[in-house]
Amino acid sequence: MKNGKKVVLVTHHIHEIPPEITRVIMIKKGQLVDDGKKEEILTNSKLTSLFDWPIKVIKENGYYQAIPG
Repeated sequence: MKNGKKVVLVTHHIHEIPPEITRVIMIKKGQLVDDGKKEEILTNSKLTSLFDWPIKVIKENGYYQAIPG
C-alpha cells in the first residue's frame, strides 16, 4: 500500500468498495467463505454462492455493482 497505510472496510454493499481496495474477504454465517484479489472474488458465481441468489456483477471504472442475475 502507498505510504504503508492499510484500510479495513466492512460492508454488505460491493459498490462501496473503492478501486484502491485490492483484497476481499467474504464471510457467511460467521465463517470465512473466500479470500483473495478483488477481481477474483467479486464474480457472478462467487457472489451467487455467497447470497444463495443469482447475482450479476458489473465492473466500471474500478467499481463493482451487484444486481439480480
